[in-house]
Amino acid sequence: MGDLWAAREGDALLHTSPWADLVGGVLEVAANAVIQMAAQALVAAAVGVEACTLGCGTVLAIGLVVGAVMVATGLGDKISEACQDIGNALFPPTIQAHIATGSKDTHINGKPAARAAGILLTTEEIAALEKAAKDAPPKEQSIIDIAGSWLQTAKEFVSQMVQPTVASPEPAIPCDDDKIRCDKHPSPEPKEYLAEGVKHVTINGQPAARSGARSTCEAKIADAPAEGADVSPDVRIGGPLAVVREIRSGKAPVALVIGIVMAFMGRGSMASKAGCFLFGLGMNIIAQKAGVALRNLFSSSNNAVNQPVNAATGAKYLAGEEDMDFALPGRFPLVWQRVYNSQDKRTECLFGAGWSVPLEVSVERTPGTSDTDCWTYIDETGRRLDMQAVRPGSGFRSPGESLGVRRGEAGNWLIETDDGVYRMFEPDPHHDGRQRLVLLGDRNRNALQLQYDEAGRLARITDAAQTLCAELHYEEHGQPCRVSRIGRRYGDGLRQTELLVQYRYDAAGDLAAVCNAQGHTLREFAYDAGRRMVMHRLPAGLKCHYGWGRFDGPDGEEWRVIEHWTDSGDHYWLDHDPVARRLTVRDSLGRSSVREWNALYQITRYEDELGQVTHFEWNDERQLLSVTDAQGGVWRWSYDDAGRPVSNTDPLGRVQQTEWHPVWALPVTEIDAAGNASRYLYDERGNGVMQIDPLARRTLLHHDVWGQLIQITDARGGARQLEWNEDGQLARHTDCSGSQTCFYYDPRGRLECVTDAEGNSTRYRHDALGRLTAVIRADGTEEHFMLDGVGQPVGRTDALGQTTRYTRNTRGQVLERRDASGGRIGFEYDAFGKLNALVNENDERYGFRYDVCDRLVEQVNLDGHRQQTEYDGLGFATLTRQAAGTSVQIEQRYERDAVGRLTRRTSAHDVTEYRHDANDNLLEIRRIKTPDGEPQEPETIAFAYDVLGQLLEETT
Repeated sequence: MGDLWAAREGDALLHTSPWADLVGGVLEVAANAVIQMAAQALVAAAVGVEACTLGCGTVLAIGLVVGAVMVATGLGDKISEACQDIGNALFPPTIQAHIATGSKDTHINGKPAARAAGILLTTEEIAALEKAAKDAPPKEQSIIDIAGSWLQTAKEFVSQMVQPTVASPEPAIPCDDDKIRCDKHPSPEPKEYLAEGVKHVTINGQPAARSGARSTCEAKIADAPAEGADVSPDVRIGGPLAVVREIRSGKAPVALVIGIVMAFMGRGSMASKAGCFLFGLGMNIIAQKAGVALRNLFSSSNNAVNQPVNAATGAKYLAGEEDMDFALPGRFPLVWQRVYNSQDKRTECLFGAGWSVPLEVSVERTPGTSDTDCWTYIDETGRRLDMQAVRPGSGFRSPGESLGVRRGEAGNWLIETDDGVYRMFEPDPHHDGRQRLVLLGDRNRNALQLQYDEAGRLARITDAAQTLCAELHYEEHGQPCRVSRIGRRYGDGLRQTELLVQYRYDAAGDLAAVCNAQGHTLREFAYDAGRRMVMHRLPAGLKCHYGWGRFDGPDGEEWRVIEHWTDSGDHYWLDHDPVARRLTVRDSLGRSSVREWNALYQITRYEDELGQVTHFEWNDERQLLSVTDAQGGVWRWSYDDAGRPVSNTDPLGRVQQTEWHPVWALPVTEIDAAGNASRYLYDERGNGVMQIDPLARRTLLHHDVWGQLIQITDARGGARQLEWNEDGQLARHTDCSGSQTCFYYDPRGRLECVTDAEGNSTRYRHDALGRLTAVIRADGTEEHFMLDGVGQPVGRTDALGQTTRYTRNTRGQVLERRDASGGRIGFEYDAFGKLNALVNENDERYGFRYDVCDRLVEQVNLDGHRQQTEYDGLGFATLTRQAAGTSVQIEQRYERDAVGRLTRRTSAHDVTEYRHDANDNLLEIRRIKTPDGEPQEPETIAFAYDVLGQLLEETT
């Protein structure tokens, strides 16, 4: 009778451990995969082909048949139960919830009695409801209703995927009480209910709760009294249980999520005639791991000039920080980033020809095809990506674009990027064959919601919590579709308002100026008769100009930038040959560089200003396969079927490997060049829950329902706590010792005060535009900052009241620094923005000289002595001379390996050798003195490390 104890307010409920859920889910995936592969092998054997040659449709059909058989026989449930039992055996259920409320007038052991949150209907009441439903007239659905029902269905589909129903309720009237507080499914206020109780024993008309009864999140009331702490020790309630509310699975449904999502992950294709000037996630991962030399090569080869022009397409583009107009805090922040792409042919966007913001992505029926299932995705840069035919209810993944595409049964589109952002589209009532963005969200259901006015214009952007609200206004005379200003609502009830940014347009309706809330002009633009950008002015004042030329390209007429100059004196000429796919860039210093590209507009050969050549190799999915650098070193990459990089090999033959999550672009195992493995585990929403380092030490990560990190438990058991406000900003940090640091923000979301564990507060002041103007420290000292109209720092007053002022040029570079005593430091630049000279307070000069690749090759010091540097093909120093050309010249030569690591340094008096391990840790320094040209006994320092690269020992 140990499982029939009566439950009361405050009593405990058990949940399965997240680790048990993960173990069970992984085992279930593995078991089902084995069954699936066996079925495919049998079918392949029957038709006389290899299993790997079966088409996607055949494999999917086999999967459906196998699934149906498993459902019919109950095999799937048995596998799931067995796998979960193994997980529970390893990690038993624990107390993770407590009953929050109970009866107001019935008590057990002095505590309010617990009840199921519903009243069961009688037989007569059930019959009456069935008759009323049968007699009700059918509801007519409009197109809007259908779209709304699809979105609701999509929402329910995702909900079922994350928390599938495990028990449906009997006919009952829900009661809005009898809740539980669940640590596994936390929320600010309790939202889970007691869903089950004894059918024939009621309290206030509701089934009485007892041991073993479940909540709506599948937690079970404890069956061991624990001397009355967890459940009644002396009151029992017998009889069968009844469910009055739907019970959703409380475990992390790893197998279910993977299985459902993988159904939409079949390999598919997207085609574009335009090159992409922004890196996708895959290229960003490669760039992060490639090192400085390769990152610089990627940038130099793709950009024809510094004020960016895409080398392969000749397109002018802008997507920098100076075109990010504002950012609003939130659990899903709103970042208002304007993007200009001269190849974007849309003119109906918010800012005119070539301009867009990421919220203007859309899906359109592909022109020139009769197949109504062929659509085109227009991405954040204005590129048109023609998708393969996708029928309602299906989808695919594009490895090259790192996009997952799904189409709902009603035809609505959902596009997922590898960074975990989901874009949901709805039919545009003003444009047949087009769908507009309606929601932008993440895996934790944080989202931005887009609202449109009756004219189809974007009118308002809010978040799911209704704490973020931006409003667009259209007041431009003669340009009803051009946004003239954007404001925000904030504070309690969103009753306060403020202006964020203002815009002006030319006669053609193209963006001419961007102004801040105080009317200061930050950006200006001008265009030619073809609405192509010919000038833009940076916030500091520098004007950048562009000349255009018409070419006959492989796909018809092309317009490319053929000339670029600024009012500071730098000048470039771009000689294009679209047929030969070749560009030569010359500048006003007489330097030249050459770039060549393939049919997909990807750079295949880059010759820099010194004539050094780098080769790039790509596959048909736009993925980088190899780079051969100017010294002959070869870097190679390979990818999995989802298009994610799984290995990279450097010129030394060292290999780094990554294994990815089966659904998301999240690493599950990373193996470094020395073979050390780091492992990562995630919950059902892709939030990290555990990190295991190469020493097998575990770090546990806990997140709230919004995916915000709330606790970090290290391998020693030390726990750090983090609390967040409703805008997704850190509000409190508690370290392992219990010391707290608190963060306070004003109603606009700007950091106002930081208070440390000892109660010391540092306060921050901002101007009307949100820019930092003062810091007041706990001791009362103040530091003030002066800004010009466009936000550049032009002065600083320190805690002693002494003011330093700065003068800047049109590039924003500091020309002069004057301190409180009148001391002056001057800076001189060439036409290309390189520092030529520094003049100190005594009017003494340092001079600087550069090679044709803009690398510093000579510095002239105050005493006239010269310091010279020479470089190799990767940009690493190979020789330095101190006091060059004098009798006291000191020369040192440097030898490096194929990836740039220093291996040998030679001077007139000694030779020093360096040895590294596979992870670039310095193992040994061996110095041999040669004072008279004869080597002496070497001096050696050796180092030892653990697998994390932490220094363990130093031996001399």
